[in-house]
Amino acid sequence: CSSFDMGSPFTALLGDKSVEELRRQKASADFAYVFFNADGNEINIPLNEPSFTLSTNMLQNLSQRSDARVLLIAGGSEKLNAVRITLNADICNTLITDTETAQDLLSDRGG
Repeated sequence: CSSFDMGSPFTALLGDKSVEELRRQKASADFAYVFFNADGNEINIPLNEPSFTLSTNMLQNLSQRSDARVLLIAGGSEKLNAVRITLNADICNTLITDTETAQDLLSDRGG
């Protein structure tokens, strides 16, 4: 899980076509190659091999299973928005984070 940065080394893995589409659609965050804009709407892009993604639907289904763990491991203020988007998309069922991020997330929910 991360905030999406057009200048990061990660973009080199995606290829120019995918990066251009992410820029055009204003990508804000990603989780396991599932990309979202700032409003939390999924952005579907073509990926070049060997990159691939599990669909959002597949991740949601796996997250609902009691015998499966879909882990979100992220922390720090720079990843807080990406963590929020990922959690709101219901595509993970386990969060591993730092204390400050956990407190920020709990305060969002009135916890």
